[in-house]
Amino acid sequence: MTLPGQTGDLAGCMQTNMEKRRSDTRPGKSPLWKNLFVVWVLISLTPAAVLAEGPYRYSEKTGDTVSHFIWEIQGEKPVTILSNEKNRTYRTISLDDGRTMAWEFEGDAGQIQTVRHDNTLQINGNLDGKTVAKTENLDDAPWFQALSYSLRALLQGNADSTDFWIVRPDDLSVHKMNAVRNGRETLVISGNRIETVRVKVRLAGAMSLFWHVQYWFRSGDLLLVKYEGVHGPPGTVKTVILLEE
Repeated sequence: MTLPGQTGDLAGCMQTNMEKRRSDTRPGKSPLWKNLFVVWVLISLTPAAVLAEGPYRYSEKTGDTVSHFIWEIQGEKPVTILSNEKNRTYRTISLDDGRTMAWEFEGDAGQIQTVRHDNTLQINGNLDGKTVAKTENLDDAPWFQALSYSLRALLQGNADSTDFWIVRPDDLSVHKMNAVRNGRETLVISGNRIETVRVKVRLAGAMSLFWHVQYWFRSGDLLLVKYEGVHGPPGTVKTVILLEE
C-alpha cells in the first residue's frame, strides 16, 4: 500500500546493497553504522515464525486500474508489518504503541532503508537509479509509517487526535501529519456488514484544510477494512482500498 500514511509498509539485513563510504561502515566510528546494526538485530530477533495477524488480501482501485497486495503482522514487541505488492515489498518495525523504529522496502524502483535515531531519520539506499543518503530532522512527535497498524494506538487511547511524522514512499519526502477520530460507520463490503471506526489523516498545521484521506478500522479488532484518498493534485482520481480477506 504505497500511500501517504502507509506502509508500507522486507527481508534481510538493513545494510544489504547499500553504497557507503569507508568512514560510514567502520564499527564504532559511525552513528549510521550503529543504527543499522541495531535495526538488523531487531529484525533478526523478531520471531518471524509467529504469525500475529493475517495474511490478509486487499484490493486497490484507482480509476479503472485494480491491483492487490498482501498485508500481515509477524512477531511481537516489536512487531513486523509486512506488505507485499506485485513489484515492491515493505517491512516496518514498530512498537506496540504504534511508534515506528525502522522501515525498508525493495522492488523494481530500488531499495531504501530508514531508521529513527532520537529526533532524526536516516534514509539510505537507491531509488529510481539514484543513490539516496540523507538525514531528516524531526521533533518529539512519533514516526508512524504503516498507518494500517500505527493508527490503532489512537483508537486504543483516550486522545481524539495525534500528530506524527511519515515518509512518502514515492519521493522519500518527510511530512508532519495529524490523525483525528472521525466517528463510527457501518460499511457493507463484499455483502458483509462491518461496524467500523473512522480516522481522518491530514497534513498538520494550516495545510490541513487542503488535503486529507480516511481510514476505516473494524471495531472489534481494529483491522483496516477500507482506505480512501486522492494521491495527487485536485482532479486526480480517487484511490480506494478494501479488505478482501
